[in-house]
Formats: sequence, structure tokens, C-alpha cells
Amino acid sequence: MKKLISCVLALVLALSLVPSAFAAEGASVDKFTDVPADAWYRDELAYALHNGYISGTSETTFAPDALVTRGQFVTILGRMVNADVSQFKTTQFEDVNITSWYGPYVEWARSTGIVNGVSSKQFAPDNKITVEQMSVMVSNCISKLSLSPKAAPVVYSDMSSVSTWAVSGVEAMAKYNLLPVDAASNINPHKQATRSECTVSLVRLAQSTGMGVYPTADKNDISQEMYEAYHGAEVEAKVKSVHDELWASGKITSSMSEKEKAIAYFRWMLENTTYGCISSENPDVSIDFHLYSPGELPWESHTAFGPLILGKGVCDGLAGAYAMLLEAEGISVRIICDIDAVHAWNIVILDGVEYKIDVTNGDGSTRNADGSINETLYRTNVMKQFYPDEWQAEQDKNSGFNKLSEEEIQRLLEGA
Repeated sequence: MKKLISCVLALVLALSLVPSAFAAEGASVDKFTDVPADAWYRDELAYALHNGYISGTSETTFAPDALVTRGQFVTILGRMVNADVSQFKTTQFEDVNITSWYGPYVEWARSTGIVNGVSSKQFAPDNKITVEQMSVMVSNCISKLSLSPKAAPVVYSDMSSVSTWAVSGVEAMAKYNLLPVDAASNINPHKQATRSECTVSLVRLAQSTGMGVYPTADKNDISQEMYEAYHGAEVEAKVKSVHDELWASGKITSSMSEKEKAIAYFRWMLENTTYGCISSENPDVSIDFHLYSPGELPWESHTAFGPLILGKGVCDGLAGAYAMLLEAEGISVRIICDIDAVHAWNIVILDGVEYKIDVTNGDGSTRNADGSINETLYRTNVMKQFYPDEWQAEQDKNSGFNKLSEEEIQRLLEGA
């Protein structure tokens, strides 16, 4: 079994997509009959599929040489950066239907300054995008969203043929090595971009800015039992029961902010799940995870099944369970796996702000020796994870040696 197969399982949960701008969903790179094993773009395509940026034109085809429209490219760019397009209900472009799959993304890109129309009233969503047009959009995305790609610069041999209006955009692409080139290091700026070329450029941007995670395996590499752990009726029923329980008990109410709700689910996780390994075959026996590699641990511990049904799981299982609970509440969440650190956590959007929430950290730093929750340590952990700016500001006082008092922590929590 491949290293950290659990990270793939966790992403199976996180990547629930709306209809793709690139057509049919659900395909993996190995299923595409038109993607050779040695295709120059294969690794980037696997990354894009794994992170939900793109999908195939059918269950078995990707159409790597098909051309990409302006509407398609803007949509996939928006999805890659997790753009919130829910606020966009109208558009100034007469040729854009705001209710279409690309409409809100076009308006998001326009309002953000990432893209302009071909005129004040026309966007031309069905026009095929050229390499230099794509470059300008990506360059604007880097600038407007304050992204910080990390890559060595390259030189494009045909820079002199780039249109004047696109020079700065293409220069930015060269600075971060975001465009594929031919054998002569040409980008062919006026050429219409293909699906494979767009995929490579966007994945290079994602990887150089830390967006997404690397695929370590796909569904064909793992057992059906493991794959279905996130989708089984028992797990989904448990998620619903936890949701209903918290609402019925008043621990979650309609007047609460998303952050307050996320804290309530965080508390539920700490009260009802613990870090550890356990299997369905022998649920009364804890397994010493130090004695095994990640791939040798019980599949239950790596999935939401372990924490939600058996009460125990390792980092990706805990992150998966927490993500399912938040998704049931309509909260935007994804799972991040650091292969080098062998660890997983959640990135959660709460009231429009992104937070890194680590249930494993909460479990390990809030318990007494007997396993019960230490309320003081719990409040401190909540402050660190859900109020990081306030926490850090307090720590920075007096050379960073001060700690929030119990009264200050309680005041901040009550004012959430």
C-alpha cells in the first residue's frame, strides 16, 4: 500500500464538486483511454483530478487536445482558488447568463479584476482562450489575490511575439515557470490553449502556492471497503444524528456564527472521539500506532468511520470526521495532508475567514491523564485555533511571554 494512502481517502470526502466546466465528473487519470501512460501532462492532470480542479469529457476520456473557452478557464481558475461566488446574482455582461455554471465565476473574476470583457457589455464566454490571454488572467489572479508562487524563473524564446497588452502577464508566467513550452522553449502566445496546457499551467500555480495536495493513490489502489467508508449509510446516519443532537440540545442555534458552530462540533469531536487506532474486527483492543507504518494501520482509523463509529482515528480520520460534520452544517471545509510531516488537518472557511483547524492537536493538548477534557487547556486550544490573531497579539506583548488569562479567554469566547 502506498505511503499515506489515508490522505487520498480524506480527499475523497472533501472533493464534492458541482457540475464541472470541463464536463463529466468522476474520472481518474487511469480511466482515460486518451491519456497515454507517458503523457507529458499526466502528473499535473492527476493532481488536478485529485483536488477537484478538473474532470473528463466522459467517464473514459479527457480530450487533452480540445480547446478551452474563456468561460471554462475562468470557472476552473475560480474553483482552484476556492472563490466564493454565492454573492454574485447579476452581471453586466449581456452574453453571460448568471445562472449558468460559469456565470458567477465570470462575475467574480470581473469584480476581482482578474479579467475584463471583450467590451463593457460582452465577455465572449464561448471564445477559445489563447496562451497569452490565459497568461494575463493567471497573472492578474496572482496579483489580485496576493498569491506568492515559489518557482525558479525561465526564459521564453518567443517573448518578442507576445502582444503588447499581454507582455507583463507573460513575464509573470515566466517568473514562476507557469507555462508549458515546446522543444525550442516557445510558448506560442497566439495559439489557442488546449485542455492539457491549461491543466498544466493551473496545477503549476496551485503547487507553487501550496494549494491542493499531491495524490498518493487513487480509488483503484485501495479496497472498496476503504473507499466507501466515507459514503456508507452508517457513517452518514451518524453525521446526521450528531447534527440533530447538537441542534436539539441547543448547543447549536440559528443565531450562532459559523465559527461558534464549528467550535461546537470541535467540542463534540473532543468529547466523543480520541486519537488512536482500532479495527471493526476487534473494537475493544487499541492498536499501538507507533509499531506500524501509516499504510499498515487499520483502514477504519484512516477514515471518518473510525472516529464516528468506533470512537478512534488517526489524524486523517479525525480530519475526515470533522469535515463531514461541518459539511452537514453547510460550512466550507477541506482536508490538507502533509506527506512529509505525515499529518492531516482541516482548512475551514468561517464567516468568510480561513482557519487551520487541527482536531489531532486539540485531542492531544486538552486532555487530563485520565482522558477527560481539561477545560483550561481546552479554552486555550480553542483560542489558538479559532482566534489565532487575538492569541498571537496577546503572546507578542512583553516580548511574547504573556499568556491570556482565564478571564480574557472567557471574555473572547463569550463575545464570539
